[in-house]
Amino acid sequence: MGDSYGKKYYYSRKAKGLCTQCGKPVEDGKATCIECRKKKSERRQKNADKTNKYRRDYTAQKKAEGLCIYCGTNKAREGKVACKECADKQNAKKRETYKRMQEMGLCECGAKLIGQEKTCPMCKAKKANATARWLDKMTEEEKIKHKQEMRETSKARRDRWREEHRCITCGHKIADDDKHKTCPKCREKARQAMHLRYEPKRKEIGTCAFCNNPVYKDSRVCEKHYKIACERAEHARQYNHCWRKANDILFTKKKVEE
Repeated sequence: MGDSYGKKYYYSRKAKGLCTQCGKPVEDGKATCIECRKKKSERRQKNADKTNKYRRDYTAQKKAEGLCIYCGTNKAREGKVACKECADKQNAKKRETYKRMQEMGLCECGAKLIGQEKTCPMCKAKKANATARWLDKMTEEEKIKHKQEMRETSKARRDRWREEHRCITCGHKIADDDKHKTCPKCREKARQAMHLRYEPKRKEIGTCAFCNNPVYKDSRVCEKHYKIACERAEHARQYNHCWRKANDILFTKKKVEE
């Protein structure tokens, strides 16, 4: 009874453009006035340490018991901290929030994005540091297994993007009349990276196009990369007969048609 009356009271004030807490007029379109929002913020800051300590203790207790840290009743999955139901709910909520922020041109932290970026530089740095700390805790076998899983995931994602006619690098949609596998922006980035390798300064100084080691003989690369290039060329020569056979068929067909 009390809850229904409170909701009715809340929505009636909100419909009239009044603060739902104190009843004063609201000018910025919010549910509460500035004074009530400041009071609420002060209360949160005052109880922040107590709330964080309670959450840490609660999470540690549920982890020790092997239960889900969200619902606290179901058993957590093996190697995870949440049950399947709560994990699906959290993932769906994150996807919805991420999609909404992307539509507004904002990062998940609320920062403004530039161009086709999906995350801001600060969030990228935070994720990179967190990943580095996570990898440091792994053993060599776990790292090898993780790399293999990442390769398989990346390959599956590229195959899916290729079927959907998306850029296999960033995932953005490619125009129907464009037959490339990457979008113009990713192609330009790859082009610029390739040009930097063969920067004129490197040639003048006499350093490798891929590293800072001195060049080997009269080439543009060091001895290490020279050997790698030779191995790749030798590998490519094994499949030349396939191309020659295909070319012979094509050219022969053209001659006959002529």
